Amino acid sequence: MQVGARVGGEVHFGFIGIPQLVLDASVGLFLASRTGKNTTGPGSVKVSNLTIDAQNVSQPWDIFRTNIAVRYYF
Repeated sequence: MQVGARVGGEVHFGFIGIPQLVLDASVGLFLASRTGKNTTGPGSVKVSNLTIDAQNVSQPWDIFRTNIAVRYYF
């Protein structure tokens, strides 16, 4: 089972005379739960894993590529 949510906001720079320029930022949070059973010989072991994470990035600079954007609307 996996559940996630994302929230974000925008700042429009119309207050400094550039109404087409926007700074957009967002952050996401997800929760993943995995359960299973390992059977070895006469016994079995229940295995469970709970993961709570705010980002799923492979490189440190990915936070700027996926969560912060500057847009200019024509």
